[in-house]
Amino acid sequence: MKLSKETAELLHSRGLTYSDIGELFGISASRAVQIRHGNKNVKKYQKTEFYLNYSRNYKRQNILVIDGKVVRVNKRPRPDNCEVCGRIVKRLDYHHWDDDKPEFGIWLCQSCHKMAEGIDKDLHGKYIFLKESILLNI
Repeated sequence: MKLSKETAELLHSRGLTYSDIGELFGISASRAVQIRHGNKNVKKYQKTEFYLNYSRNYKRQNILVIDGKVVRVNKRPRPDNCEVCGRIVKRLDYHHWDDDKPEFGIWLCQSCHKMAEGIDKDLHGKYIFLKESILLNI
């Protein structure tokens, strides 16, 4: 999905930073500013976005995207490391199990998050079935 000026204005008015908007659409924060305000104001907003360190982390802590909709939740406090493998990484994803109760979840690095998503979709069962069927045919 492509970010439009109207969508950027709506998301920004609801409290998302340009970094959060960029992350949702796979673009940089400055590109999100360019789309919303045009090229002339990019430097102005880059300088005033002091909240990239403070506000961005606070808002990321309390925002979750479920089926393309931005939902405010009270997530568990963000640790410094992945709660499964213990690696210390900059980016931790919040993995929740039930869309009706998004406040129940864990903080994972990207590789552990992919693994958790696969387990939730029962890909591990399919993997084990394929592995056993291939090994039995050898």
